[in-house]
Amino acid sequence: MRAKSVTLRGVSKSFGHVQAVYTQDLEIRAGEFLTLLGPSGCGKTTILRMIAGLEPVSTGTIFVGEEDVTGCPPNRRDTSIMFQDYALFPHKTVRDNIAYGLKMRGQSEAARSKAAEDWLARIDLNGYGTRLPSALSGGQRQRVALARALILEPGVLLLDEPLGALDAGLRRHLQIELRRLHRDVGLTFIAVTHDQEEAMTMSDRIAVMRDGRVEQLGTPADIYDHPRTEFVARFLGRCSVIEGRVVAGDASGVVQVETAALGSILASGTAALGANVRLALRPEALILDEAGLARARVTDAVFTGNAIRLRLIASDGTGLELDLPRGAPVPAIGTDAGLRLPPGSAILLTS
Repeated sequence: MRAKSVTLRGVSKSFGHVQAVYTQDLEIRAGEFLTLLGPSGCGKTTILRMIAGLEPVSTGTIFVGEEDVTGCPPNRRDTSIMFQDYALFPHKTVRDNIAYGLKMRGQSEAARSKAAEDWLARIDLNGYGTRLPSALSGGQRQRVALARALILEPGVLLLDEPLGALDAGLRRHLQIELRRLHRDVGLTFIAVTHDQEEAMTMSDRIAVMRDGRVEQLGTPADIYDHPRTEFVARFLGRCSVIEGRVVAGDASGVVQVETAALGSILASGTAALGANVRLALRPEALILDEAGLARARVTDAVFTGNAIRLRLIASDGTGLELDLPRGAPVPAIGTDAGLRLPPGSAILLTS
C-alpha cells in the first residue's frame, strides 16, 4: 500500500442557495491521520464526500497525490470510504463482504478468498468468515467494514463517523484500535466526527470546522493548548471565558491583562496595549489557593471520574470551572474560595 496526499484548492460546495462549504484550501499529508471535527451542519461530511467523488465540487480542484481527480468518478480516485452505518451486505458472509471490492475488480475467487482471510487475521476475526453480519457485534461489524475498505489498497481511506454507531465503552476501545491500524497500514486516513475525544485520541492533526469553513488546523495538543477562537476553545475541551484589558506586554508572547473576574493575570498571546480581549481558561488551569488574590463563590461540585469539577461565580458574575484531583479537599457549596492562575495559562482569543 502507498499513502497519498490530498489537496483541496479553492474548493467550495453549494446546494442551491445554501452554501455548505465556503472556498477552502486544505493540504492533507500522505500517511497522516487527519480528522474533520465540528458540529452537525458545519460542512465536514460534504468535504469528505467531495474527496470521495460522491458530491461534485461547485468550485475548485481536488488532487489525490499528483492527480487531479475533480471530475473523476469514485472508482477512479484511489480512495476508499467507510460509511457510518458500515453498509455491509446482510445476505453475504463476512468473507464475501470483505472481498466484494476485489470481486468487482475481476479477481479470481481463490485470490480474493485468500486476501479476505488475511484481513480477517489482521482484524482479529479468524474463524468468522462464514458468519453473516447479523451474527456480529457492532465492533466486529466495524472491523469488517474497515477490512472491506482496506483490502482494495487505496492511497486514502475516508471514514464517515466511523465509531458513531457504537456505545461509549466500545467506542473508546476502538479509537485506539483504529489508531493502531493506521500505523500498521501506513495509509492516509481522513475521518469525520463531532466527538472531540475521538478526534483527540486518533488524529495526527485536526481541522475544526464551523459554518462551512476550517476555523483552525493543527495537532490535537496545539489546538487544545492554543485555540484561536472561543468556538474552538469551547468545542475542543471545556473552558471558561473571561474579559479584560491589556495593560502590558512584550514580544515574548505573554501579555498582562486586567480582568474584573480574577484581577491582573498573565496570558499567552499577543495584543495591542489597551485592547479589550477575551481569555479562555481550561478547568485544569485554575488552582484553589486560599492565599490567592482572586476569590469566587462555589456553586456546585460534580464528580467526573478522575476529578471533581467545581463551578464557581467570580465577583463580577463570570462563571468559572476548576478541576480538583480526586482526594483533594472540596470546599463547601456557597463558600468563597481563593484562586490562583499560573502565569501564561490563560489563552488569548482572537474572536
